Amino acid sequence: MPSRKGACATPNRASARSPGNGTTAHIWGETFRRQTGLDTVHAPFKSSAQMLTDVTGGQIGAAWPDLASAMGLVQGGKLKVLAVTGRQRHPSLPQVPTFAESGIQGLEPYGWYGIFAPAGTPEKVVRKLSAAWVDAVRAAPIHARMLEMGLVPAGDPYDAFAAMLRTDTPIWGKAIQDGGITLD
Repeated sequence: MPSRKGACATPNRASARSPGNGTTAHIWGETFRRQTGLDTVHAPFKSSAQMLTDVTGGQIGAAWPDLASAMGLVQGGKLKVLAVTGRQRHPSLPQVPTFAESGIQGLEPYGWYGIFAPAGTPEKVVRKLSAAWVDAVRAAPIHARMLEMGLVPAGDPYDAFAAMLRTDTPIWGKAIQDGGITLD
């Protein structure tokens, strides 16, 4: 029988904690469950802060936080990162393997943030906004701060970002469909 930490009321069934239904962490947890065959049940929290409070307080044994929310706790020694999503190791945690390196496939896409403009925005404007964003992200102080926060500052130009969206969208869509993930 599993310990109370990280387990739910059903014996031999661990919970996969996330900051909420439909979050990237929920998708990763379901993908992890399918890839490993572990019998887990999704147990959403209302926020990353609530989830991280419970994991650092010992009420739960494991969680799927985004690194940006957890980085301060990782740096403070209150959380241990077992593996990271992505195609490469995280630049702020080069000692931590990716899930793929650990033998678990399907967790290659990073969660990411992007800047979008309304549909119909002239391409010239979109490219100008994109170039300004790339310059900002590549500026040394912003780049360094993003790494400190657990973000990978890509600052991809418009075409590269659009290509990444075309690559990752079907992967995320399949994970959502295969996992039966909904927002309710």
